[in-house]
Amino acid sequence: MPDGLKLSLHDSLTTMLLPSAANYAVAVARWGFGSEGAYVSAARSWLSKNGLNDTRIVDATGIDPRNASTPTDLLTLAGLAQANPVIAQITGTRSAQITGVGTVYNTNDLLGTLGITGLKTGNLGDGTFNLLFTSSLDVGIGSPLKITGVRLSGETHESTDADVRSLLQSLSDGFHDIPLGTVGDDVGTITTPWGSKASLVLAQTTKVRTWSDTPVTVTLDTTTPQNYVDGEVVGSVVWTAGPKTTSASVKISGAIDEPTLWWRLTHPSELG
Repeated sequence: MPDGLKLSLHDSLTTMLLPSAANYAVAVARWGFGSEGAYVSAARSWLSKNGLNDTRIVDATGIDPRNASTPTDLLTLAGLAQANPVIAQITGTRSAQITGVGTVYNTNDLLGTLGITGLKTGNLGDGTFNLLFTSSLDVGIGSPLKITGVRLSGETHESTDADVRSLLQSLSDGFHDIPLGTVGDDVGTITTPWGSKASLVLAQTTKVRTWSDTPVTVTLDTTTPQNYVDGEVVGSVVWTAGPKTTSASVKISGAIDEPTLWWRLTHPSELG
């Protein structure tokens, strides 16, 4: 950090979050809170307010080994960070040109891989590598799957990246389409009040996209036909797999005999 350097808060945060410049973190803490001690006090109050009771802060750099957290707290912290548009924009940037500093590069080289949008690498020089990450993973269900994760104590930067890629790829590979039915599949029988019968069949070919071995439940809902004719839609089948649902209309297939004259004469109220 050159003597006399003046930076905006945004540029200072960029140097902190992309290449992990701890000296800039100290400068921002002193500027924003008056001293590093005051920053630590404010940080601890913020952690308590946000329910991060298993996270401990002792300095602004994060390098002191007494700084500690848990995977659960880190995932909560990631959600809070990603919800902040400024932090999300910075951590999703590959590189930035900082006046008086030059080009800084994001140490998270997985950006853009398997939907990864952030968030922060971590290396304390103790031979372990960490990555707190967010991903907007396209798994073919319409909206991307929002994922937040953390990899702690990786042996190398490369192996940490490989582990995260493997996890996200396994999640993506676990999604698959399950065929549910095709046009004309028989799903039941309809019987008229006068004893004539016909099949109930699916009117559409359907499938549902789900993950792994998520169970699929099915419900059939029918109504009384108005005309009892071939092709008349009389209900639907709904399949549910986790949060996903899909449906298909059910129709009458086949001719239904008209009621006899005698039946009509003896059942006038049932003819409507």
